[in-house]
Order: sequence, then C-alpha cells, then structure tokens
Amino acid sequence: MLGLELGADDYVTKPFSPRELLARIKTILRRTRQIQEGIDFYRFGNVEVDFKKFEAKKDSKSLDLTALEFSLLHLLISNNGQVVHRDRILDEVWGEGVYIEPAPSTSTFRS
Repeated sequence: MLGLELGADDYVTKPFSPRELLARIKTILRRTRQIQEGIDFYRFGNVEVDFKKFEAKKDSKSLDLTALEFSLLHLLISNNGQVVHRDRILDEVWGEGVYIEPAPSTSTFRS
C-alpha cells in the first residue's frame, strides 16, 4: 500500500503468477496507448498538460503526476462537459474487471 501512496501505479505481492503480472502490464500499456491516441495538449487557466510528453505544469512549475493520474485527467478532458460514470472511469483508467469499494459516506444530510 505504501508504494501506491508514494506514486506507484500498481504492485504485485510475492508469490505472483506470471499471468497476473502480464495482465497488469497490459493494463498499464493500454492506459498509455489511450493517452497517446487522444488529445496531445490541453490548457485550462494556468495549467498546461502535455499528454505526449507526460508533463503537467501549473504557473510554469512542473506537477508530479503518475501515469494513473495522467490517464484519469486525459479521460476527463476528452469528455469535457459530459458525465463520466464511475464504471467507465474504473474500466478505462484502472482496467477492466477492477472494482474499488466506495468509501463510507460521512454525509450528515437530512431532509
């Protein structure tokens, strides 16, 4: 878990099957391929994102984004002005078949 918090996109624990490792590698390659096929450069406000170079800047200062974060940003920018459903985000960014359990609600909304 620490590896993910430090910026890793994924990890496997020992012992692992070569098939699982290959599937995870294919998922990461699919993510980067989707970025390369879409929008190359995007600017909003004082933020610039170059998807070809995997570089992001705010006020001309580099932002340290992971491949996963670039993939999510690319998906949202590519669908600007449209609702992107959770399942699509999970499939296209994290990979098909991945399920992430939602955090428990802390809302105290009452009607």
